[in-house]
Amino acid sequence: RRRPEPIVGDTEMLYLDSAVMAIGQHPDLSGLDGLDTTKRNTIFADEGTFRTSLDGVFAVGDITNKGADIAISAIGEAQKAAVVIDRFLNGESVKYKKPFRVERELPSDYFARFEKAKRQTADVLPALERKNSFKEVSMGFTEEQAKAEAMRCLECGCHDFFDCKLIKY
Repeated sequence: RRRPEPIVGDTEMLYLDSAVMAIGQHPDLSGLDGLDTTKRNTIFADEGTFRTSLDGVFAVGDITNKGADIAISAIGEAQKAAVVIDRFLNGESVKYKKPFRVERELPSDYFARFEKAKRQTADVLPALERKNSFKEVSMGFTEEQAKAEAMRCLECGCHDFFDCKLIKY
């Protein structure tokens, strides 16, 4: 990626009403404590509502989820966010959705705090019986086995254990 480098003595004076700094700077989150952030050190903002984890705070552009992009993307997001913010200011419900995080690389001691639970195995039709039939080979889990297997759930990696929608099933 190209980086701007100043050329000593090569200056030009421009008179502008406004300027957009689009030179690939890194996000500066100082003063934005309490906001959920991404692994890239950007603010997590709901992609549909642009809401952040702080009530009444919205975010768009390079400082959010995807990071650096072309300026027109931020302008497009800002136009959509303006509609959502207007609804919010007029008392309409605009909900924030917590980030869904998945971690693929965990420290080696991560699982030390969990007790290892035996994996359940489904009963299968004996070989002599399935040799000459079209019956289902796997008998599936009994209700007790299914419950025991479900209890083996540590986390799916989303770090949302207490709000997990899947754990109910």
